[in-house]
Amino acid sequence: MMKKQIFFSTLIFLAFSQLVEAGCLSGDCKNGYGIYTWSGRSQYAGDWKNGRKHGHGEENWNDGSKYEGDYKNGKFHGQGAYTWKNGERYVGQWNNGKRHGNGILYYPDDRVKQTGIWENARYMGTSSELTKSTASNTGSVITWHNPKSTSTEVSSSRTTIEACLKSGRNAQLYVNNALIHNKRGIKTVPRNRSCNTPLKESVRLRAGKNIIKITVNDASGHTISSEERIIRFKNTNINQQEKRVALVIGNRDYATAPLLNPVNDALAMTQVLQEVGFDVMSYTDIDKKKMAQVINRFGQKIAKGGVGLFYFAGHGMQVKGENYLIPVDVNTNGERAVKRTSIKLAQVTDSMKSAGNRMNIIILDACRDNPFLERTRSFNQPIITKGALAKIDAPYGTYIAFATAPGSRASDGDGSNGLYTEALKEAIKIPELKIEDVFKRVRKMVHDKSGGSQQTWDNTSIVGDFYFNR
Repeated sequence: MMKKQIFFSTLIFLAFSQLVEAGCLSGDCKNGYGIYTWSGRSQYAGDWKNGRKHGHGEENWNDGSKYEGDYKNGKFHGQGAYTWKNGERYVGQWNNGKRHGNGILYYPDDRVKQTGIWENARYMGTSSELTKSTASNTGSVITWHNPKSTSTEVSSSRTTIEACLKSGRNAQLYVNNALIHNKRGIKTVPRNRSCNTPLKESVRLRAGKNIIKITVNDASGHTISSEERIIRFKNTNINQQEKRVALVIGNRDYATAPLLNPVNDALAMTQVLQEVGFDVMSYTDIDKKKMAQVINRFGQKIAKGGVGLFYFAGHGMQVKGENYLIPVDVNTNGERAVKRTSIKLAQVTDSMKSAGNRMNIIILDACRDNPFLERTRSFNQPIITKGALAKIDAPYGTYIAFATAPGSRASDGDGSNGLYTEALKEAIKIPELKIEDVFKRVRKMVHDKSGGSQQTWDNTSIVGDFYFNR
């Protein structure tokens, strides 16, 4: 009995000790910015409203898991990244504490595990998979037999589309938005026990991505559609396709002058690069230490050969002609502090150059207005730090693309993406465009949408051809 009393007394003492140690360490943990610790559990540094985590913050748990992103009324809400103790990581949208919206789930080694749409923490699939699900729920089922997945790869110029339709009313087959038909329309074969209306049609494929769509009317007359995608490679051996590796970074939440779109830009670029065959390392709102680590890891990965691509969205600046990419933990108290706590662009170019692979691509949507000018003013000296980036020469085998011309500044955009990235993600999807033509299209789109106020800039020393989508 005595031992039990001692045991419970000890538990009570430990619990009381933890409660005493927990509390606000610094700042305003009610309405402002503050750091709060729950002893033995976690620590949060970020914005508060009415005593709840509200705004942007970072929380680290004692088991190694962490979250960095937006909060609302004490819960994850908005854009954020959560890392589990096993190293898996989710980057995307949250609602009321649950994964909800567009996002990407990564394995511990940064390989993509799932990308698409979540609802209340449940993975719903890609947009094409959700389209099929909608068709199923309306009672007019379209079951695909070929292609069988949302991204099928083939080498032949022709393939046979096969599907089962629960209803055969006004069935139509489209390939790349073109209606496929003959005198009899699309082919439906005699029904069998497992399918009311089997569909079978041989179609021609273009090189690159092909969108296959079936539409059919249900019993109520509503049109139901379902899409699949087929990638046609000209190489007869798909496994011989050149390896592609990309590092994508989007920094938005700077303590001084946070930006609107870099995280959205990074997620959009991650998705489109995955669609055209890149193995993507994707990061948002990371500090200098993490940036240096992932750049080093990226250099090691591309050293194995193939094509490397580096994309950065966020603040960038030049100091005495040297270009710097700004991490979220930059120290803006003087020119030396900015240089010491930022990443030299040369660190990226040198890492890619030393990899010795066939081709490298550097894309910088990092020329936003510099909010650090007043803090980087030397005593009785003119301002010498600029928000715009300086011109650089492309190392051999490298294509460098800036969102705007050297010495100029780029728009952060008014929509969900920056002006430059919005144009770039659309141009990359166009099949059979050489890399030079992709960025020519981007240049025209940015020029037109900005009314001529923003001019993109490229510098290249590549040899041979490269196609994003072929």
